[in-house]
Amino acid sequence: MDAHSRVSFAQHQKTLANAQFSKQKDYALALITYAGAVDAVRNVQHDHSSNNYVRADLVVVMVTCSNNAGMCCVHLKKWEEGRKFAQNALILLDALYQKRGRNIHGILNGEGLIDAKLFGEWRVKSYFIVGRCCLEKGEEDVASGVLKKGLAVGKVYLEEMGTEGCKCKSNLEKASYKSLLGQVKEIRKLMAECVERKKREKKMEKKRAVAMFGKGASKHAEIGSENVAKTGSLSTIKNNTEATKAEKSTEKQNLPLESAPNTKIDLHSLPKQDSSIFKTSS
Repeated sequence: MDAHSRVSFAQHQKTLANAQFSKQKDYALALITYAGAVDAVRNVQHDHSSNNYVRADLVVVMVTCSNNAGMCCVHLKKWEEGRKFAQNALILLDALYQKRGRNIHGILNGEGLIDAKLFGEWRVKSYFIVGRCCLEKGEEDVASGVLKKGLAVGKVYLEEMGTEGCKCKSNLEKASYKSLLGQVKEIRKLMAECVERKKREKKMEKKRAVAMFGKGASKHAEIGSENVAKTGSLSTIKNNTEATKAEKSTEKQNLPLESAPNTKIDLHSLPKQDSSIFKTSS
């Protein structure tokens, strides 16, 4: 098949998968169908039929099907697969973002895909999926970093559209504003969950330490350190006292300390010192 045929096939697969996801709630089947759409256009060889409109359609079907496949994986608890699908979408969106103002970007805007949707909604959705998958894999710090990026992106476009969407100039912008509000809310919830999981993990680590060493493990360690310090101090006092006695004995004999009979200094004895918001993309 040529590029145009492949893109058309992928769009048809996407339509089927949307119904399987939203109406039938058959996430396993939807995942297969979305993945099939992505594979159909993954290695398209562009030819004479592959004009800028075909390329624009290819970007849309790749990004939306990758994100939607990622959401299927979230429902199915396939965390590693979900992360890869969403990261694939982010790569494509970042590439498109670098070429803002050029032909394909202009075509997408003309088809109603405004920047708030392309670089706002779609990217926030990708970050949400990656963050959720990382969190479920036990990678709380990675998840937190990813979610912060998603939150930052969402806030940028919300601020551009003003408080309560007062700067929205079209229904498309109003729709994106409403969608982004919901997405940002879900991102914040997931970030709060990251914090809670970190707290629980710390508590578990303390419990494991107590189980291994006992409740007073840390207290005993502190007492032990104090005793070592005290013992060192007593040894120092004792050694200093003995040295003083030896010195007085030497003075009585009018002999220098170095030549005093039977006087030895032992160096070794000294003390040491040292959810629903993220529906399928149309």
